[in-house]
Parts: sequence; C-alpha cells; structure tokens
Amino acid sequence: MVSKFEPTLPGNPNQLVVQQHIFPRSAIRRFAAPDGLVEVDRFTGETFRAKPTNAMFCALRAWDQASETTRSAPIEQAYASLADRIVRGEVQSLADEMHKSVTEFYLLWNHRFGVAQLPAEDLALNIVEAERKFTKEQEEILEGKGVIFIRDNKVPIRFINGMTIMRENDRGMERMANARWGIVRASQGEFLVPDNTKELAVVPLSPSICLVNEASDQELSLDLVGGVNRQLRDCAQAYCFARDFRLCPVRLRTIPI
Repeated sequence: MVSKFEPTLPGNPNQLVVQQHIFPRSAIRRFAAPDGLVEVDRFTGETFRAKPTNAMFCALRAWDQASETTRSAPIEQAYASLADRIVRGEVQSLADEMHKSVTEFYLLWNHRFGVAQLPAEDLALNIVEAERKFTKEQEEILEGKGVIFIRDNKVPIRFINGMTIMRENDRGMERMANARWGIVRASQGEFLVPDNTKELAVVPLSPSICLVNEASDQELSLDLVGGVNRQLRDCAQAYCFARDFRLCPVRLRTIPI
C-alpha cells in the first residue's frame, strides 16, 4: 500500500474517505467467523484475527473521492447483491448481466490493488501556474463534488490513480467481454482470499464458493479446493485471509477448467 498520503483537515469535516478498501468490506465480511473476524496470514509463520475494517485491507487516499464513491459504488453494489443471492442459493448459474457484474468487480479489485502499490508522488504539469489558489477547505469541497484541481502546477496523484483505475477497468471490460464465470463450490474445505489475484481470473465469494472464469458450474473435492487455494495463495503479495486456515487445504493440483 502507499506509505504516504495527504491528510484531510482536522476532524475530516468534508467526510472524505481516507481508508479505502481494496477488497470491499462487505466482501471480506462474507469470510468472517461468528465473532466477526477473519484470520490473516502475512507469511510470517503465524496468523492473527482481524476485523474487516482493519487498515491492512485499505489504501490511504490512493484514489480520489469520486472514484471511491460515485464511480466504484455501483460496481460494488451490483456484485454484493449478486453475491448475496448466490450464497442464499437463489442463483445457481449466472445470466449475461451477472457475468458483466463479476468481471467489473474482479477488475476493480485488482486495479485498485495495482495503483495502491505506486509511489505517492503528485503529477507535475508543464504549464503556467494558475492565478487562483484554493484553500485546503476549498480543495476538499471540490474533490467531494468530483472536481479535479491543480496545486502548484501539480495534480494530486489520487486523481490520476482514480482515472487509471476507471480507464483500465474499461479496457479490461473490452478484453474480457466474453468472460463467463462458473460458480465453483467446495464439497469439503474452504477457500482463502489473497490480497490480489494478478492474472488469475478467480473471485473468492465465500468460504465455500469461488467464481472462476471459463469454468463450468461445479462442485470440487477437497483435493481440488486445495488446488484452487494453491493458485490463490501464489498470487498474494502481502497477505491472505480466510475464515479459518485450518479448513483451507493447499495442494499442488490446479483447478479444472
């Protein structure tokens, strides 16, 4: 995650989101145990339990307010609604619009992760400095309204990152226009969740359900669940989480497509 970020005014009076979830809080909650916590593995040899609101799941103002809310919220909400229906058993196979919702969510998750790893340096512009300068209060009000501003011939990097996420999502949707996600269920064992999935088109939905591109709707044995977990774990850069790692096998075998 970015180590440097621009703080808000004291008390955050304009209610800008500072801790921005990369994998949404609602999606993490589906993996929570009855105590409301998930188990986290940071590859140190020991695991610990954390709330879905834990800062480790977040970037710190890595993208602008409009990208966090106006642009991303519809994607998160569509996926959350679909995920709930799948968990309840109301959806056994995805229709066309559902495939689109999963693809958008998958891309959003991974592109957020990508920009959160970038240096937090504002973009310098080769232009004549604007005559008008905004106060911190004015800047925050503008950002809250979705307006990009320039400060000292620089654009705050979160605006660039926000545009990058949406641009890459649009490109990804063109590239994955024919994506078809299978609902893959674990007959035994549970799935884990990495901090990103790189080029692996898999979205862990719940401890017992994964969505997998180009896979049929199917149920996996314990051994094959372990194969999925191996691939997911190999994607992780900083951590994985799960409901209970004791129930998450990790095998060498790969997922059947």
